[in-house]
Amino acid sequence: MTETDLLNQALNYLGEARVQSLTQNTNSAKYGADAIRPSVSQVLRLHKWNSALKRRALNRQTEENEFGPKYTYTLPVDFIKLAKYNDGVEEYAIEGRNIVTDNQVVEIVYVAYPKDFADLDPNLFEAIAAKLAFNIAINVTGEPGMQPRMMELHERFLARAKAHDARESSRFAESLYEETMRDSPMIRARYKLGRWRTIT
Repeated sequence: MTETDLLNQALNYLGEARVQSLTQNTNSAKYGADAIRPSVSQVLRLHKWNSALKRRALNRQTEENEFGPKYTYTLPVDFIKLAKYNDGVEEYAIEGRNIVTDNQVVEIVYVAYPKDFADLDPNLFEAIAAKLAFNIAINVTGEPGMQPRMMELHERFLARAKAHDARESSRFAESLYEETMRDSPMIRARYKLGRWRTIT
């Protein structure tokens, strides 16, 4: 599955016609192509999604740093979010598209931008498509009321994707998911009397 497939899923949620390619001369293709990568990154950075994880031993840059951590390692081009660094026992810092550290070997597990969207859990794919639909809703449909509908759809898919993801790992990974959900306008609207309603 390609970025075009992702866009067509988003357009389906919006009730719009499919596109044949991202270079097609339509508003859907134009705004969709611009919003795909930001939309994917926004959702993938919320959590250490099992279906989006990759492992990589990083290449160290030739010159040592003038001060601070001794070495600089280049992050992969498809890097979205760090999940684990050297089994979680050494110190490091991410600076731009690099990791700086005193370690002579760096091995990471990270959330990667998908090469094939079919590799993602179907619930996660739906959550990303709904986020994309939210981001392009007004420009494509011209209907301001469509945006909150797409956000609600996204949040429903996201909650389901998180629940499925949690069942597929024995690790108790720290997640930004809860914080992100509570920052959502739709979730804040459901906040009453100091209690959070559970989304189903």
